[in-house]
Amino acid sequence: MSQPIEARRGIDLLFVRYHRVITLPVPVCKDCKRKRRIAGAGSFLGILAVIFGGGLLCVEFSERQWGIATATLAGFILLVAVLARLGLTDLVNWMTIGLHVVWRKGEEIPLDVRFRNREYFEAWRTVNPRGIVKES
Repeated sequence: MSQPIEARRGIDLLFVRYHRVITLPVPVCKDCKRKRRIAGAGSFLGILAVIFGGGLLCVEFSERQWGIATATLAGFILLVAVLARLGLTDLVNWMTIGLHVVWRKGEEIPLDVRFRNREYFEAWRTVNPRGIVKES
């Protein structure tokens, strides 16, 4: 069983996004795939709750004329939204599967693939034999 992991390279602003995408098959166990799916859905729903719930609280705070509390909460919501947009998938992959993929600049397709667990690396290496190993 494998989990598709995407490596992206391009421009990512909040409202404008242009990417070239490569999908890598990464072998994972059934339990890890299930954890990844649950963590991805949970983090997405949690971020939506922070944005919408925080937005409602901002409205309530501004009606009560609590300016500092409104500004602080609005800043926190904006920070959560930006961090979710820029790195949520990578964080979920690292925490559940123990994998981080970065597409470096270069002529061909230089990918920097990092694993937390040596067993995962060995399983990935059997699927992707052309990978070059660099110890760090």
